[in-house]
Amino acid sequence: MLFYGLEICPVSVSDMRSLEFTVKRIMIKLFRTYDSGIINSCMSHFDFPTVSELVGQRIYRFLLKWNLLDNILFKVCQSLVHKIIVGRLPCYNLCCLCACFCMLIACVFIVFFFFVYVAIEVFSMNKVDY
Repeated sequence: MLFYGLEICPVSVSDMRSLEFTVKRIMIKLFRTYDSGIINSCMSHFDFPTVSELVGQRIYRFLLKWNLLDNILFKVCQSLVHKIIVGRLPCYNLCCLCACFCMLIACVFIVFFFFVYVAIEVFSMNKVDY
């Protein structure tokens, strides 16, 4: 719940520190200790990754799923997603990618509704009253 939606948002260093602090506080309450050495060893023994690893894994899985989609709108951005996956582009471009994708969807809907409006107007003009 803490990491929901982080795969499409740009995460700064201060955001990562804030999330790391939250996870550490949960571990402190869970194991009832303030010793950071004990907290770190418990996290390693229970195979609990760090916040940066978790966010990186979420971004990677999101991009892999995005790359596998077989939709014409997703295919427009596929080369950019592939460059982010292989590491040639930084992940903060993902936010720009999602914004461009949302703008593309909005443009498609505007064009669609324009054609529907024109069709309704043409149909109403050709209507013959008996």
